[in-house]
Amino acid sequence: RASALTRLAPHLPPDLLESALTAATAITSDDVRASALTGLAPHLPEPQRAAALERALTAATAIAIDDARASALTGLAPYLPEPQRAAVLQHALTTVTAITSDNFRARALTALAPHLPYEMLADAIAVVPRTSAETLITMLDRARSAHGSSDRAAWVALLRDALAGTDQRTCLNVIAALAPVIAEIGGTQAIQAAVSAIADVHRWWP
Repeated sequence: RASALTRLAPHLPPDLLESALTAATAITSDDVRASALTGLAPHLPEPQRAAALERALTAATAIAIDDARASALTGLAPYLPEPQRAAVLQHALTTVTAITSDNFRARALTALAPHLPYEMLADAIAVVPRTSAETLITMLDRARSAHGSSDRAAWVALLRDALAGTDQRTCLNVIAALAPVIAEIGGTQAIQAAVSAIADVHRWWP
């Protein structure tokens, strides 16, 4: 029902949008209601749009399961104005941190990463499962795009933190994926130094 309302929303005239909003608001499941309202809100005029987003936020916050709540908050955050967006992203990050399953936490962090402001990325990287190269790469890509190239030392520090505690495969996958950025920051010598360092510590890895 929620997905149907979301798919139809861009094609509905104003009177049917009103009916769709009424239907979405009446959904009893918190996560389904949050999804439906989040999908409808961008197509609504003000002040209905703001009201729908507030209802979506209320529903998302009430979801009991951590990964479902994190997913709902992540989907909603881009449509919210600042500073509300930052507060919801922080709530989502806190929720993700509480997810005990490494697989579910990695998946939630990968979805959340493109929306995080630079200031939250260090905390996010700290809770990434150390075998999840994809999530670490997504976080570091976001750090590069969010902060630009003005503070290369800060990005290198995040890279160091991301690699701390990883196994051999994860470390190599992250470095390989981010080689263009490493080269941009330090030139080919930086890549060579990274390869040499990996070779030097190879014997420490199982």
